[in-house]
Amino acid sequence: MKSGEHEIAAREEVNRFLHLLAEYGLSLEGLVRNNPRSWRERERAKRIAGMLADDPELMNYVKTNHCPPPALSRIIDPADRSILERNFQYITALSWIRSRPFPVLTGYLQGADTHTMLRVKGIVLQQHGRRVTILTEDGEFRDYPSRKGIKQGQEVAVRDYSEIGTYA
Repeated sequence: MKSGEHEIAAREEVNRFLHLLAEYGLSLEGLVRNNPRSWRERERAKRIAGMLADDPELMNYVKTNHCPPPALSRIIDPADRSILERNFQYITALSWIRSRPFPVLTGYLQGADTHTMLRVKGIVLQQHGRRVTILTEDGEFRDYPSRKGIKQGQEVAVRDYSEIGTYA
């Protein structure tokens, strides 16, 4: 797929994801606020999201009831139960990305360790005013200051947690 076609496909995929969030009363702002704070907690939340995404019955329960399935609480350890309760919105969003046809966004959840102190790679989910919300390769939903020319669905690298650069 050519670069322009990839950007259009990524933008359409991001729009489908945002509509799915809105359909279930979730927002990117809420996901940014409810990100797991530590790398270890985020990795555990991603593992729980994978368990949810791999089980259609559990996903159906979440879709219908908008709460964690009791069956999932029985198969995860007690420490993960608190992560499930504390980060349920985040886990739900990741499980939707993994269980639905979102190949571009799924790629960001399976990205290599590109997160360093100097740069983090991500995809722009939404631009609001002078800020953008990005899904990073390590599975975080983050807000950053924006600059002109940044578009939804565009791959970006954030340097020093503030300066956004784009990929050609």
